[in-house]
Amino acid sequence: MKDAAALSEPHQYRAFGVGISSCLALPELLPDSGPTDIAVAYGDVAPELPNAASIGVRFQARPGQLLLDVQGVARYLVQDGNQIIIDRYPMASDDCVRSFLLSSAFAALLLERGNLVLHASTVGIGDESVVFLGRSSSGKSALAMAMQARGHAILGDELCVINFPANGTPRAFPGFPELKLWIDTLDRFKLDSGNLRRVRPMIEKYAVRLEEGFTSRPREIKHAYFLKNGHDPAGAISSPIRGTNKIGVLRNCTYGVLFLHGLERHVQSFRQIAAITAIVPMSRLQWPEGRSPLDPLVDVVERDFLA
Repeated sequence: MKDAAALSEPHQYRAFGVGISSCLALPELLPDSGPTDIAVAYGDVAPELPNAASIGVRFQARPGQLLLDVQGVARYLVQDGNQIIIDRYPMASDDCVRSFLLSSAFAALLLERGNLVLHASTVGIGDESVVFLGRSSSGKSALAMAMQARGHAILGDELCVINFPANGTPRAFPGFPELKLWIDTLDRFKLDSGNLRRVRPMIEKYAVRLEEGFTSRPREIKHAYFLKNGHDPAGAISSPIRGTNKIGVLRNCTYGVLFLHGLERHVQSFRQIAAITAIVPMSRLQWPEGRSPLDPLVDVVERDFLA
């Protein structure tokens, strides 16, 4: 399988601000014929990373390299900010291999390339963008879907990739035109799961392709929201986050935060987070638990954006 893939022409894509050449077809991404910045290839990956500076449940890291080992799926070796080598386990599905490639493996690679990577959904409003941060299942993707239904453009889901151009204003780079939604969120939007691909075979989370409402242009970030379920029956409430609390939120929502020390990117990450907190307003967006309507949340975001 690896040999056959190696002999075929690589697939060319663009996402997260980089050109990608991949041995594995990545239908989630947008095709592109521009210059290649990173290569994804099949190869042999050892089960241990020599001289690892940090070791976690699924990863080992040292400056310039990260080994991600997802049992039953693949070992991924991310190195030098320009290459990912995939060593598949027998019987692993393409869906599972792509799922971890386009999340944790790419997060490590983008961190190594000097970006800040947040666990967030990103939506464009006009020529700027808003970022929705939060823990897993906090409603980031659902709110992004509701914003898209209101006519706003999606930049990305799950990974929010931010860099800092010469003028210092942080910009969010587009990922790919897809939202990952849990089954209850599909019900909210009257979407049939039978027509959708599961993100991974064993979980009730589905990939929703955005045929419209996706933008491939980077946008400056105007506001960031931390989503939090609450018990206030009054509905959606937006309250400012100030001072060092902003740093704590961004730190906790950094994708691959445990990778940073091993990759020696923790100082860079802190400086980037501090730069964002100095420029970008942040709010806690609280909404009632359960199946409360999403439109009031969109109303709050649009009101804040125009303020």
